[in-house]
Amino acid sequence: MTRTLVDIPPEKLEAARVALGARSKREAVEMALDVVIRQARAHAFIGAVGAGALADFTPDLLNRLRGSSAADSA
Repeated sequence: MTRTLVDIPPEKLEAARVALGARSKREAVEMALDVVIRQARAHAFIGAVGAGALADFTPDLLNRLRGSSAADSA
């Protein structure tokens, strides 16, 4: 793991810690980074859906990707 030294305003770090339910400052920073990463991935996914990139994505295709048939999920 890489160690990085950054100056974070204490009131922001504490507000993030409380909002995220983190037990420590380190956990708060890690959880906040996870939130940002999830949001970026969700934004990219929504953009792909809007661009029609998933036009062929159907429940049947999802079941095949999962290794099951439509009958299995009924």
